[in-house]
Amino acid sequence: HMSKFVRRGGRLVSVMSAGVIFRSTTITKEFRAWVDDVCGEYAELPEGTFKAEGTMVRAVVLSLVMP
Repeated sequence: HMSKFVRRGGRLVSVMSAGVIFRSTTITKEFRAWVDDVCGEYAELPEGTFKAEGTMVRAVVLSLVMP
């Protein structure tokens, strides 16, 4: 949804659940394919990044430049 608000050549950066890189649901597979199509990159955050906020959820940072 966010990509609709980013101009061509604009950068989109998002912190998201790491599930997006390993889940096998149709929607996550389609999302990964879209990220690949626009040459997006995931950077995994260290385990425990959000421990101080009360969660041990794994997270990634997605970064891409809108075509």
